[in-house]
Amino acid sequence: MTESSTASSDSPGDGTPAIGHDRLPLPTFLRDSLLHLRRRYQLIALGEGVAALLLALCVLFVAQAFLDWFFEIPRWVRLIFLIGDTALLAFLYRRVLRAHLWRNLNLANTALLAERRWPELDQCLITAVELAEGNGYTTCGSPELAEQVFQHARFRADSIDFDDAAPSLTLKRRAALALAAFVFAGALAAVTLPLSGILVQRIFLSNKPLPTRTTVESITRDILTPAGVDLELIARAHGEPTTRGRIVLQYDKAPIEEISLTPKGDVFSYKLTNIQKGFRYTFHLGDGKSAQYRVEIRIPPVVAALVLEQIPPKYTKLPPQQHTPSDLSLHAGSRLNVTLTSSTPLRAASLVPHGADAQPLPLKVNGTNASGTFAIPAKELNGLSLHLVDREGVTSTNETVYPVTLIPDNPPEIHETGLQDERQTITLKAQVEVAFSATDEFGLAAVKIVCQMLPSALSAQTTTATTAPDDASAKDLKTIALKVNAPGAGTAYRHILDLPSIESALATGWTVNYWIEAEDNNDVTGPGVTKTKVRQLRIVTPAEKQAEILERIKQNADAMENLSGTQQKVSTEIGETIKQ
Repeated sequence: MTESSTASSDSPGDGTPAIGHDRLPLPTFLRDSLLHLRRRYQLIALGEGVAALLLALCVLFVAQAFLDWFFEIPRWVRLIFLIGDTALLAFLYRRVLRAHLWRNLNLANTALLAERRWPELDQCLITAVELAEGNGYTTCGSPELAEQVFQHARFRADSIDFDDAAPSLTLKRRAALALAAFVFAGALAAVTLPLSGILVQRIFLSNKPLPTRTTVESITRDILTPAGVDLELIARAHGEPTTRGRIVLQYDKAPIEEISLTPKGDVFSYKLTNIQKGFRYTFHLGDGKSAQYRVEIRIPPVVAALVLEQIPPKYTKLPPQQHTPSDLSLHAGSRLNVTLTSSTPLRAASLVPHGADAQPLPLKVNGTNASGTFAIPAKELNGLSLHLVDREGVTSTNETVYPVTLIPDNPPEIHETGLQDERQTITLKAQVEVAFSATDEFGLAAVKIVCQMLPSALSAQTTTATTAPDDASAKDLKTIALKVNAPGAGTAYRHILDLPSIESALATGWTVNYWIEAEDNNDVTGPGVTKTKVRQLRIVTPAEKQAEILERIKQNADAMENLSGTQQKVSTEIGETIKQ
């Protein structure tokens, strides 16, 4: 093989080597051998590093799992172990993997590995590489001399196996140990499932309890509560049934308390009353044990200031009214603007009605302030209270119920001023005067007279009614709307019923029932409607009316005669009594 560079034409004729000849390529055999050695070295270093990390990982996990199983290591200790594991694995990575894997292993360094393994090469290999790379101190010489060095290095390299410069014995040993550890850890994990899964989770700081025949499910966990309340701690037993249960209470700077518990089915509970200080607690049920939870006491939020403003319904034409919490006389259908200031910043607040079928009203919260508008129902509301929740989730206690008095909107009042009998007879030409007074606290919206026209066929079946029919859409009803008096125009109303103009078919034998209705202008909880009792008019002929009048006169005369006889008799008896 003759791979050489052309010498410079400026070389002197005395045989002195030329200065600055062109770079000569390394023979293919030597280059391929060195590249193969470099790849093998890197792969072996990678394998050794991975095997070392896997072996360390298996040993650490198995050791810590056994320690946790036997001693139930607290979470803070497991955190220290996890930090130590991470530091050790990082050290091994840098020491046995990264240092070799990312090492700058060029051809010169690779040749140096071979020279160290075979000293008999007598540095011919490294010399050939340096001549080929053209380093600063190898730029002098002729191509013929370089070619001789290459040939000598090739001759020496033909008799060696470059793989021996990167032995794999250490890799095989580490890989065997790592594989054995991995198989052992995997088999152990498979045999001990589900325990192994929980132990691995606990290595990564899970608070899952260790598996037992009885598993404890703590229904109550960490609790933040105001002082002075009653609190019930509850847990449920799963798995093997047990009647053995206890709760361990640990107060700050106080001896540990253990209380035996009697189950109700699979549920164990313990109730504390009027708690005043925080503590930690753990349930022990059968051979199972819950995690440790904490009860923390906080001062509950209270209402520091409260502003209540009533907005009466529009129909009342009343102005807004300020109220104190002790004087809540509210119009039904009005709106109550609530603005409060709490002793602590709030997460939520609500206005709670009492006695009414109404849902609590969530208030808009802004720091220590909260506000909202509550619609006052028409009935059953007898009190209001405020429920507060601070930013830590502590709720208000012993909430004051502010009594509420509802001011109802009474329906209109009607007083008939005409002396009309409940049942009368009239002729077709007669006109009936209807006189009455109608009033309402907040004004009337409508006043009307309602007439029910009954032909003679129905009149025979009709008796005098005392109340108006509820069905306002009944047949044969005629409505006469009266003009509502303007404010200040009085409450008296007078109307002449001209029946033939109301019903053109009106004839003798018909019956007319009529009553008065008044409606107020309550458009929130109303309207309120008042009806008078029913008056009845029967249409008769003039002759029948005349006979009726004569009969009435006769009855009056008989009554007067009887009265006169009675008076005379009484006078006689009084005289005889005086004589005696």
